[in-house]
Parts: sequence; structure tokens; C-alpha cells
Amino acid sequence: MRRFASGALIAGLLLTAGCASAPPPPGPLTVTDAEVGAVTLAPGQELRIELPLNAGTGYGWRLDHEAEATVLGGGSSRTTDAALPGGRITTVFSYQAVARGVTELSFTLKRPWMPDAADDTRRVYRVLVR
Repeated sequence: MRRFASGALIAGLLLTAGCASAPPPPGPLTVTDAEVGAVTLAPGQELRIELPLNAGTGYGWRLDHEAEATVLGGGSSRTTDAALPGGRITTVFSYQAVARGVTELSFTLKRPWMPDAADDTRRVYRVLVR
């Protein structure tokens, strides 16, 4: 009987260990305009894309292609304040990896009233959630 009790105890401990929660996702991944291309995330991981521009010029980053909501969710953006008038600011786009898949995000630096042109500054990120 004692042998059966210890075997049951060990089996119970192993079962409980198997039910432990999954490890938390890695910390946020921040990429800049110089790091365009492929980006790899884990499910639940946050992606921050930081795109610079000069304050007061009328230019802003336009989101041209939104990520697939089944892969990346929670899309939001904010712009930092300039230390000096006309100084550097950053637009930060934030997303959360939802589930496995591939999606694309693309941005164009534009003045809203100007027509699109072939030489516009564009940034494209191909996001893979593993």
C-alpha cells in the first residue's frame, strides 16, 4: 500500500507540473526606421515601431497597410514631444502579437495635402508571429 501511495503522489505531482501556466511572452520589441524588413515576435509580445520626423514641418507618418487583426492586434500610435521647436520627434506605433501568422505593416512619410509620389519615404515591416 505504501508503494502505491508514493506512486500516486509522484504521478499527481507530475500532472500538476504539466498544468503550470505558460511562461510570459518576451518583453517588448522596438524597431526603428533603419530596421525595416522582417520582424519576428512570440505570441503575446508587444511590437513598437519608432519612426522619426521633424516637428513643425507638416510631415507625419501615414499607416498605408494595417496588420491582419488575427496576427497583430491593438494597433495604436502616439507622437513624442519635441525638445525644441522644429526639433526631432518620434511617432510610436504599438501592436500586440495575437497568434501565429505573417502580416505586413507599411508607412509613408507625407504631408497630408500632398499627392503620393514615387520618391516618398516608405517603411515596410513584415511581421512573423511564431
